[in-house]
Amino acid sequence: MLRILPALVLILIPALLAAQERDLKWVLDRYVDAAGGRANLNDLKSIVIEGTLTVDDQNSVRIKVMKKRSNFVRQVMDHKDNRRVVVAYNGDTVWQLNSDRRNEQFRTLDAKDAADFIRESPLENPLAAEGLDKSQFSYKGIEVIEDESACHRITVTYLDGTDFS
Repeated sequence: MLRILPALVLILIPALLAAQERDLKWVLDRYVDAAGGRANLNDLKSIVIEGTLTVDDQNSVRIKVMKKRSNFVRQVMDHKDNRRVVVAYNGDTVWQLNSDRRNEQFRTLDAKDAADFIRESPLENPLAAEGLDKSQFSYKGIEVIEDESACHRITVTYLDGTDFS
């Protein structure tokens, strides 16, 4: 029996990795289908996303994100106390404007913050982007969220080592 175990491991590990790759491709394909299909995603020129980001019972922020090909983005956050934060990328520079009723502060973002913002600037979500050359995806399986919904967890690791799930 102990002799068979290493052989089983050598057989099972590649099979599990192949199944994981199939699961990842299946999930990504369904994601693209749900977003309108590859042709519609490729024809998309701009997008506006609006909503409320709720941090806790006391703090929420109105947010509006405007993206336009190629990689132009502006994010506007309006706080309850009349503060406004605008962060934008014009294809060259990432800048931020903080304002309230009395004054405005303008600055360009430092290299790390700018890189983080630029990474999020493409019009398409990394899960819908064609090809896996810019990011490394790994399928982590199915998870239950807040005891209600099952979802597929995928981790995206960028070339600079940052990742998200």
